[in-house]
Amino acid sequence: MSKPLTGIRVLDLSKVLAGPLCAQYLGDLGADIIKVETVGQGDETRGWPPFPAPGLGTVFLSANRNKRSIAVDMKTEKGREIVHALASSADVAIESFGTGVAERLGIDAATLRSLNERLIHCSISGFGRSGPLKNSPGYDVILQAFCGIMSMTGDEDGGYIRSPISPIDQMTGVHAFSGILALLYAREKTGKGGAIQVSLFETALGLLGYNLQTYWERGVQPPKCGSSHESLCPYQAFEAADGPIMIGVANDNLWRKFCSVAGLDAIVDDRRFRTNADRVAHRRHAGKRTSEISRTRRAHSNYDAGKSRGDARAGKLRASSRRMRVCRGR
Repeated sequence: MSKPLTGIRVLDLSKVLAGPLCAQYLGDLGADIIKVETVGQGDETRGWPPFPAPGLGTVFLSANRNKRSIAVDMKTEKGREIVHALASSADVAIESFGTGVAERLGIDAATLRSLNERLIHCSISGFGRSGPLKNSPGYDVILQAFCGIMSMTGDEDGGYIRSPISPIDQMTGVHAFSGILALLYAREKTGKGGAIQVSLFETALGLLGYNLQTYWERGVQPPKCGSSHESLCPYQAFEAADGPIMIGVANDNLWRKFCSVAGLDAIVDDRRFRTNADRVAHRRHAGKRTSEISRTRRAHSNYDAGKSRGDARAGKLRASSRRMRVCRGR
């Protein structure tokens, strides 16, 4: 069966995660992806262990499926000729070099679109292509720290923790992907391509949406919440008799159902806990009552009781040698 982007050709000049992921998403929808790598080293994630095979780091494999790859020295005239020939027949080109490098290599939007007006050019950077930080290199962990995400991650008294899934890189790839899809759609009307820019910095700020809104309201640094949520309660990991369990009570209807399952009917209408706002205001007491009942019951028992009533779903997460059951509202 034909996929939505069958017939679309993408020139992937990017490296590491955001750009390669964007190209991979386009490939998943049927686009033909040609990945251009540097001679010798190739994409630097090829060298990130572990290695299922030489030159194939697992991070590289996770972001580069369904691509054809060539090695080109774009610093040479012959290398630029090859890339320009590919761009002349491509629908999309994606690059993620430092500011000014694409221009020196002749793969910037102005140069490539002069060869092919239907081309959609996507430029990915750390801090944008203009402004005081335009020349600063950007990696996911740097933006986690720079934009304040790391200051909110982890337990209240703990050290600084990096989110291990590289959320800023991944979401920047998604933003680039959505921008390219929008321009492909627009091209059907205009017959012309266009240029888009995305940055890790803008992605990080976007991910901070409701946290920034909370800061503007309260005027104080959002706290570290561990596994909990500053606007919901109870909504965190607790210890059950046989290991940890994640409980997420996201609204007042679920609170009533949770109390019924957990044997907390005596407090369901307590004025301190009746609404979510009440529970957040009395977080320590609500958490204490939830913790007390959780410790007396097995995690599977809590899950099965909720499942039988249709009140919760559950999954398993590995934490070292222990298993965490995840219980959340539908």
